[in-house]
Amino acid sequence: MISLVAASAALSDQPQRLPPDNPDPQSCDARAPSTPGATYFAVSSRNDGDGCRLLVRGDLVRATVRTLIDQLRAAEQSDISSLTVDLAHCDFIDRVGACVLLDAGRRARRDGWHFGVANPSPPAMRLFDLLGLHRTVELEFRGDGAS
Repeated sequence: MISLVAASAALSDQPQRLPPDNPDPQSCDARAPSTPGATYFAVSSRNDGDGCRLLVRGDLVRATVRTLIDQLRAAEQSDISSLTVDLAHCDFIDRVGACVLLDAGRRARRDGWHFGVANPSPPAMRLFDLLGLHRTVELEFRGDGAS
């Protein structure tokens, strides 16, 4: 399904651009109203010393991304040196969701803390490859996702 999203973006008359390097997490978020009938989505956090791990469950898409943005903001405002978003239980991610992760990686590099994405699914990895996220954000493949 991600390949259809990427294909439709590639065939669009409008150029598909990633937002500029902007510390404001709203630079990529869903400014449009939530989509009716959105699927289940939740983000929980797990602190481990000086780091934080955000566990994503459900579809990370335009209609649900605000929840992740709020959790990212809260974690970034705390005194952490490391933040990881675990996608082990993320069923689907669209360009908007990937863009939020790119923005978090940019802020981490700018502010001097570690940011990583853990356990992306094969379809998510294809999207990350298309968007170049795998070149700018550390990817982790471990069984750290909570059940």
